[in-house]
Amino acid sequence: MKRSTREALPFIIVALMAAAFFFWPSIVRFIAHKGLEQARQSGANISWNGITSGPLSVGLESLTVWMRGPRVKGAFAIPISLELQNLSVDLKLRSLLALSPTVTYRTELYGGTIRGDAKRVSGATRLNANLLDVEIGSHPQLLSLGIKGGATSGTLQEMTIISEGVNGGTFSLKVRKLELPAVEAIRPLLKTDTLGTVDLDAEGTASPSAVTVKSIRLSSLLGSIVGSFTASEHLSHSPTLKGSFEVSLSERGIESLGPWLPLIPGAQLPPSTAAFTLTVASTPCSSSSAVSTVIRTSSGCVKLVFNKR
Repeated sequence: MKRSTREALPFIIVALMAAAFFFWPSIVRFIAHKGLEQARQSGANISWNGITSGPLSVGLESLTVWMRGPRVKGAFAIPISLELQNLSVDLKLRSLLALSPTVTYRTELYGGTIRGDAKRVSGATRLNANLLDVEIGSHPQLLSLGIKGGATSGTLQEMTIISEGVNGGTFSLKVRKLELPAVEAIRPLLKTDTLGTVDLDAEGTASPSAVTVKSIRLSSLLGSIVGSFTASEHLSHSPTLKGSFEVSLSERGIESLGPWLPLIPGAQLPPSTAAFTLTVASTPCSSSSAVSTVIRTSSGCVKLVFNKR
């Protein structure tokens, strides 16, 4: 009896390995489905379609993620969706053997692609991503508002994400030919029927203490804005904001915006002003000044100071 068992053992092991190999993709698909269900039960507003799997991979025909958008009034905020298509996630076997599981991913988003890798490090997610030609104007909600174009490319490098937010990494972003909707109310105010297209370039870094956009450039038919911006204590509910920008108006910009410049409190900018600086800084909401403008945001108040260059 013992001899027959020993003789049968290799065949039993082979049979178990064959069964495991055959059923493993189904097990991976079941685990992925349970993970998505658990994420939804934990509060993530997501939906998906078409789960597929391989020995070390999971694919989704589509994944829609709904996020909290900008506030409209009080606590009410417009939800914004991201509709990922043909999402694939692959586990690197070498990283698994090194006990540092890393996944690579690729997805299509509004005519472009996003690809990169991610892994868990000390309770945080470390992310790398490359965006290529994602069309902002192809987003159905934005398209309904009249926004068009906006081919977007960029990178996220060693971006560390914890439950409170982003606390490490670098980023860069380029947006080209973003066409803003023509708002009927501003046509008589700005004396123009179109704002043209907008180009945006930005790059910066994140750390546990601050997010710094060290270079921002925004250009349009009306002129350009160049500067930098920092949000200190960004993981708190009341970050401290600080920024400095140089504004240069084109001839069209002077014609459209010039008549409104003298109305800026304390700025003393004549209508013919072609260039001025703008500084931004957090300030107590109780403060007021004749030489600055104070605006209220969701996290506090910000002081704007204009000076002619």
